[in-house]
Amino acid sequence: MSWWDGDFFFGQYSDVSRVAETYQMLPRECYADVVYQNMDWNTNEVISLTTKLFSDIHSVEELMAWVKSRALDNGYVVVTGRSKRKKGTNEVNKIWLVCDRGGEHNSAAILRRTGRKKIGCPFKLIGIYDSDSYGWKLQIRNDKHNHEPAQNIEGHPFVRRLSEQEQNMVHHLIEQHMEPRNILSSLQRLHP
Repeated sequence: MSWWDGDFFFGQYSDVSRVAETYQMLPRECYADVVYQNMDWNTNEVISLTTKLFSDIHSVEELMAWVKSRALDNGYVVVTGRSKRKKGTNEVNKIWLVCDRGGEHNSAAILRRTGRKKIGCPFKLIGIYDSDSYGWKLQIRNDKHNHEPAQNIEGHPFVRRLSEQEQNMVHHLIEQHMEPRNILSSLQRLHP
């Protein structure tokens, strides 16, 4: 099933959690669509690749924030699968964004039975920096998920992460030798 049902790139943001507040100033649409036809030589089938070109996204952080906010709005979580840096610099010029349930579980020979989050979800986006337009291109490799969207995203580990401001606050309170339970209560007071 497609997780954006055609309105992924043009929908409005919802307040799924406090994470969405971070992304309010992000661009809402791209300026061009380019569709490529590629041949998968392993299966001999034609694959249609859609590329979205963004002129007002100038950093990989903005691109990731935009994609993650759109995914959260639709009940999915997108994470970085891998990234590639430009030679000689520390700048990321290519990034693979995948579903958090993508990939396979590394099965180790263990006796206990535990739940697994990875189910091999095929969803994949590739962000490529376009030096000609000084913006980012977003290639849609596979827009399908093999699982339903989360009905309640609040308990997901991605949403439970501390923001940069909260991390700085925790670091500052630790330096002041505040007890962990007091740090937690002050965080809960600020962000109920």
